[in-house]
Amino acid sequence: AHDSARSGSGGGQEPGHLYKSHEGEHHGDFSDHTTKITSATYLYAMCAAINSCNLGYDIGVNTNAGPLIQDDLNLSKLQRELFIGSLN
Repeated sequence: AHDSARSGSGGGQEPGHLYKSHEGEHHGDFSDHTTKITSATYLYAMCAAINSCNLGYDIGVNTNAGPLIQDDLNLSKLQRELFIGSLN
């Protein structure tokens, strides 16, 4: 069956308007309750930040050390990529 109120043709609405099913996307979701940030949340955020710093440092070291390792061990470009990739 065809619902004329949903299609915008009839039901007292102008053509082209959408059917209003509620007052808004987050209707009734608002309250005075605030979410507390726990010490565990701060710990997780700090661990994620330290991990990002370690990854950046690791990439920087490997970028500069890669050609030196390749020369010392007589590696091809593919072998160097596999070796450096295995360290991460």
